[in-house]
Amino acid sequence: MTSQPSPLRLPPEIAAGYPFNPQRVATGGEWMSVAEAGDTAAPALLLVHGWPAWGWLWRKVIPEAAGKFRVIVPDMVGFGLSAKPPLSSHHSLERHTANLEELIGGLGVGRLTLVLHGSGGPIGLGWAARHPEQVHRVVLVNTWLTPLPPASWLMRLPGIEGRLRRLSGGMMHESAMLGYLAPLREHGARQSLREFERMMRSPETERTLAQIANRLKELRAPVEIVWGKQDRLLPGPVPPYMLRDAFPNASEPRWVAEAGHLVPEDAPEALLEVLMAPFRPRPTKAGPLLRVLG
Repeated sequence: MTSQPSPLRLPPEIAAGYPFNPQRVATGGEWMSVAEAGDTAAPALLLVHGWPAWGWLWRKVIPEAAGKFRVIVPDMVGFGLSAKPPLSSHHSLERHTANLEELIGGLGVGRLTLVLHGSGGPIGLGWAARHPEQVHRVVLVNTWLTPLPPASWLMRLPGIEGRLRRLSGGMMHESAMLGYLAPLREHGARQSLREFERMMRSPETERTLAQIANRLKELRAPVEIVWGKQDRLLPGPVPPYMLRDAFPNASEPRWVAEAGHLVPEDAPEALLEVLMAPFRPRPTKAGPLLRVLG
């Protein structure tokens, strides 16, 4: 797969906070930006962001995860450092899933762990439904597999900046906010985000989600759910338990009390605890007591 550096120059302070040398690769007739970290021979870990984020969402997770994984961090087309087509024809769940499929195939990745956040969930799960044999493990972070509530007050708020603050439960530092907003100065960026948002609520997406959910009933990989309890987009206990019930091998949701919708931003240590658990030593069982004869 051919690649080249992203043409979008981030402000120096933002680039310093995201020092992962993202490259552009061709997918679906557009350019997708992809950052990598860690040993390419290590188990693969794919981190997929949701609306309106980009790879910046994972910046606190990547360094530690790269100690054990080959970490792959794409910006979905329309986001971050990737191409930002403003036309609705470029934004369908099928097309975004196909972009991810082409990326993974081009990188030559075998089995991998998927970490899917927000609207990255339907995209990544769409890929998993097509390639269940490649799925080693799935970690779902404040995401969904059913249509979003149409009356969500948060998504009706004007302005991306205000929504970001509320998605983070009002806890986001100004320097972090600037990182999320930096790619939006590119021509067509905000329109592309609006088209993606429209796509997520379309009848076509609703039908595609139903098809994905039906295929995932047979997924054998373990599924773990990490949930920011202060989420204002998907409030209450129902959404994570709906996810749990959609998979044959899902664990109980793990609640992160101090986090909003953007768990990797608000509480990266809680997510890392889940991701790195397989590499931590397991407690050994106490052996039989030995009688010391004197």
